[in-house]
Amino acid sequence: MLLVGHNHNYERTYPMAYQTPTSLEQEHYEDPEGWIELISGGGGQGLYSFKHPDDFLPYSASHEHAHHHTNLELDGDTVTVRAERALFQPGEIFDQFTLVESEDPVAKTATEPSTQVAR
Repeated sequence: MLLVGHNHNYERTYPMAYQTPTSLEQEHYEDPEGWIELISGGGGQGLYSFKHPDDFLPYSASHEHAHHHTNLELDGDTVTVRAERALFQPGEIFDQFTLVESEDPVAKTATEPSTQVAR
């Protein structure tokens, strides 16, 4: 999972690999192929507008124009992520998902060194 801020709104992608969603599941990901990018920047100044609803397709699993905070709860190989409103309806969860990594991520991506010489 890639956690970023600075953009003053909230958006979460589906698991992505090579600029393509690998799953369209909304709430539970077990050993997903690729990564989930989570933009959470709704805790400060004014919010940024989204340019157009079509900007979210096909990779956006959730997006929200709201002041908010994001909680990550770790329990062994599982992380539960909850995005909650900070104003007007404080504590209201507007996005939630669970990510389970049951395989060793290092072993999953490890490869043998190449013995071929580039020509």
